[in-house]
Amino acid sequence: MNEHLLRGTQYLKFIRSQKYCCVCMQEKNIEPHHLKAIGMGNNRKNEMPEHFTAIPVCRECHIEYHTKGQKYQSNKWKLNHWKESTKYIIKFINEISRS
Repeated sequence: MNEHLLRGTQYLKFIRSQKYCCVCMQEKNIEPHHLKAIGMGNNRKNEMPEHFTAIPVCRECHIEYHTKGQKYQSNKWKLNHWKESTKYIIKFINEISRS
């Protein structure tokens, strides 16, 4: 099982490799958005469980989330961020299981 040890940094790389923003579904440059905040001063390069709450978003949707909030974005796009997060975790596990 060690060869398939789940690493948060691997998961973030997987999230960055996605083609589409999970909010607006546009094909844009993707960045990870952590649904569970990492917090100021924490090194994002370290392994931490919060990485597994990341979803792939474009810059515009990332800014919208941080300026208008999760509730606004959920209502606007008819989206459950946590369900999206779960879908990507499952996709990630399936992908590494095949390798």
